[in-house]
Order: sequence, then C-alpha cells, then structure tokens
Amino acid sequence: MAKGSIRKLSELKTECDLLGLNPIPTKNRINKETGERYLDYSKDDYVQALQSYFIEQYKKQGIYHKSLEWVLNIDSPMLALQIKNKSADIQEEIWNNKDKWLAEEKIDGSRQVLCWFKEDKCLDAYSRNTSVSDYLPINYGPKLYDSVNMNSFIDIPDFVIDGELVLKNNTIVKDNSVEIIADTPLNMVAAILSADYELSKKFQVLNPVKLIAFDILMYDDKDLTGLPLRERKKYLQLVFDRIKSFINIELVSNSNGLSTRDFYNQIVSVGGEGLVVKDLDSLYDTKGKRAGEWIKIKRSVTGSLLEQNYGDTFDCFVIGFNEGQIGTKNEGLIGSLNFGIYLLDENNNIILDSNGVPYIHWVATVGGLTDELRQAITTRDFNGNVQLRPDVYGAVGVIDGQDITDKNLRLSHARLLQWRNDKSAQQCAIRKDFLERLIL
Repeated sequence: MAKGSIRKLSELKTECDLLGLNPIPTKNRINKETGERYLDYSKDDYVQALQSYFIEQYKKQGIYHKSLEWVLNIDSPMLALQIKNKSADIQEEIWNNKDKWLAEEKIDGSRQVLCWFKEDKCLDAYSRNTSVSDYLPINYGPKLYDSVNMNSFIDIPDFVIDGELVLKNNTIVKDNSVEIIADTPLNMVAAILSADYELSKKFQVLNPVKLIAFDILMYDDKDLTGLPLRERKKYLQLVFDRIKSFINIELVSNSNGLSTRDFYNQIVSVGGEGLVVKDLDSLYDTKGKRAGEWIKIKRSVTGSLLEQNYGDTFDCFVIGFNEGQIGTKNEGLIGSLNFGIYLLDENNNIILDSNGVPYIHWVATVGGLTDELRQAITTRDFNGNVQLRPDVYGAVGVIDGQDITDKNLRLSHARLLQWRNDKSAQQCAIRKDFLERLIL
C-alpha cells in the first residue's frame, strides 16, 4: 500500500520537476549497444519521492498521522489464491480438515485497513488505492467516522484491523435524495467513498456502511503479523468486543465447526459469493504474495446447478464469434466464442420472441481458447475475412463461470470445460428465474 499510481510516468516526472524533487532511480536496464547495465527511473521511484514530499508537508502542518506511517509499511493486504491452483490432495484437505483450515464467507466489498492510534485521536480507514493528489493511501476515515465520539476510544489500545467495507443494507443501489446511484451494492460503496464529504455523510444518515472485520495486524503497539492466524483471531475478538457498540462493525461469518463443504453450501444457498479458507497457522503476509495460505473458493454456475438439482453441467451452444485482436497472437484467428441457450418460463415452457420464435439468449462469451482450437475453427470468406467454420455453429459446450451479471443475464468469467457431441442445441434450455438467482 506504499506505492502505485494511475498517473503516467511522464506526468509523475513533470510533477517531481515542478516541486524540485530528485527521485533515486532503481530500475535496472541494459544498454543494447554496449551491453552495460544502468539505473533508470520507474513510476515507483517518482511516487516514492512525491510521497516523501507530502509527508514532510503534513508533518510541518501538524496533520501527519501515525497510522499512515504504519500503513505505508504494508506493501499489500494479505491476498488469497484460487483453489484450482492447489493440488488435488490439498483441495481435499481444504474441503474436509476443519482443524487446519478456517472457512470464512467471501465478502464483496471495499478492502479497508481500519486504524486507531491514540495520538492521532481519530479513526482512519485506508484503501489500497493511492490518491492522485498526494500519492499516499487514501484515508476514508473522515467520511466514515467523523461523527463518532472519540472519547469512547480513549481507553482502547492502538489497533490496525483488516476488513471489507459494505453497505449495512446491501440491497440499496440508489438514493435519489442525494443523487447517488449505482448498479450494484459494491459500486454503491465506491460511490459513497468517492463522493464529496457532505454528500457522503448525508447518504450515510439513512444508509450507513459497516466494516466486516476478518483480521488484525497490530494491537497495543505489538505487530501481530508474525503470529499464526489462530492467535490473531483472539486479539481481533478482544478489540471487536470493545468497539462494537461505538461503530458499525461485524466479524466475518465463519464455518464455526462445520466442514468447509457444508459451510460453502450454506453460503451459496442464500446467494453468497463463496468462501475464503485460511490456514489457521498462517502468518500475515504484507508483501502481496499469493502463497496459498488463504484460498478463494468462489461460487460457480455448475456448482449452483448441482445444489439446485438442475443437473451436473451448464450446456450451451455456439451462436457466434469475435475475431482475435489486432497485434496479438490471435490476430487472424477466432478470438472468442459466443454461446447461447434457450430460456424457460416458470412453467418450463420455452420463452418466445415477438415473432413467436424460440428466443435464444446470449449467455456467455468464452475466451482462453487453445491455439489448436482457434486454428481448427477458423476459416475465411472470399474476401479473406475471418469466419467461424459453419459446422461449429450449434455445437454444444459445457460452460462454467462465477455468476450471472444483473444487466444482461450473462455469465461472468466464463470458460469452456469440454464439448458435448451427445447433445443438440435444442436440448440446451434452463429456467430464466434460475439464472436470475445466480446474480450477485
């Protein structure tokens, strides 16, 4: 969380030049003509110089927070690896060994590090994003906690908590009274955070946000990142019990004795996104590595089919294609395939279009095709334009993905698992209300 910026390298250089800053180059390059190595400037070098400049300014103004100093030492909050990247035996252990692995609900929110330092006398909530004005981690604390009586915290030791910020009412996607509208609850949180101070505070009067806490990095000036998760959880519970009556905060729900499998089924049955399963002996990694001590298990369409007894595969048929992008290795080939499906109404009748013809719903676009497949299904017309081989239209494939988007009922993160030669396009139909239940 110490570096990174959306600004271009040239823009960062210009700003450093205007402020008279002299960044230290750290990027190692090789002169193609002489073969000699030399140091050059990276974006991080310029950002580091700008951060140092603004930190000195804030210290002179008396508005520098100790919490910022702590957060700047974190390269990244701890990250999770997808379960598919683990071996089969480890996956089996993750699903079944509840003594080693703790399963927690995966929260789709805005990642925040909540800090309380007595000398700062305020609650700071830092995002992973950096500001485009001072290049420091953005502190949303004033928009979230300015109205909190800090005298309530005066006897509470310093702490740094890791969590996700969500709407307290996660069905809210608009508030016409303050002109904040978003297409999802997650985007609504982002809109609240990015709004100006007065608008953000006005929205939260009726629709507050809350922090779902799942880890703690520091307590009473003690760095906890070197302790195993099972020990950090004790400190988190201690802090939570002391602050829960002062701010909107909850502990993330966990398996609480259930197997990972049973807890996963429980979460997805009520529309949850999935789990993050954590090794109880894992230390907290602040370097941004995905080492595998935290594992993401996201809900998939195939899994939802099984849970609702709709069958064991999500079968769709090819309805079109997209050409590979110019300048990539897929130029001149099929870049991705579009898949369709027939939709059924609540009485299991095929939904018809305005002309009385069975409606084909475009349900997924699948990239990530193998080079061999791209070559095999690509042909050209008389003008040399890329075309899909005619016999591929209507071919049935087994598709999987994470969930269905709310705008067009289309599968996100879709991937092709296999082809089905034993099934026709006419057999690919599914209830529309089932797809709607897969919307996150």
